[in-house]
Amino acid sequence: MKQAGFSLVSLMIGLLISMLCLLGCMSLQKSLVQVTLEARSDASHDSGLITALMQLERDLYGAGFGIEGADLDDVVVDSSGARLLWRSVEDGALVCRGVEDVLVTISDEANRRELVRLRASGCNTTSDLSTLSWTPEQTPLARFINPAQTATPPAVFNFAVAVANCAPYGLGVQQEHVQIAVSPLTSVARHNSGTSSSYEFCLPNTYI
Repeated sequence: MKQAGFSLVSLMIGLLISMLCLLGCMSLQKSLVQVTLEARSDASHDSGLITALMQLERDLYGAGFGIEGADLDDVVVDSSGARLLWRSVEDGALVCRGVEDVLVTISDEANRRELVRLRASGCNTTSDLSTLSWTPEQTPLARFINPAQTATPPAVFNFAVAVANCAPYGLGVQQEHVQIAVSPLTSVARHNSGTSSSYEFCLPNTYI
């Protein structure tokens, strides 16, 4: 009596189909893991942006406070657009503060960007802010990882200063004030190499 069964060719074809299905599942799993990691990285990046912008807004609205006729000499952005400096009076004392988007070099990890607060020694009402000696605080406002692991990740914050007809807090009559434009690099702009939205802060203690 002739016995029925699988031929060697049938077994090889079945094995090939199984391997193709397995490779497809592995590829799908890899894609899902990559998407999950990117989503987590993007969420962390944008969360850091929001936190930094909120703290920056609070600091900026104090710029020029207590200084009579505070103007563009008292709120300065350097040529790179990465450093923003200002003068104000706090607790009866003149202080010079600022923020800067800096590149942090790490030996055993990918380099990253940080937004740090600055404070100047020898603060006075007459010196050009950019000529003072500035020291960063140890704890940054925000840290931004470098998922592309490039040697020089792009700046996350860009600042610009100008005189504008605006109303502080968006309330009241518009007048000429110093206005700060902050352009953060969002996760969407980072992936698409596009430009980010600009957030404008009309400084209430400055009048032009």
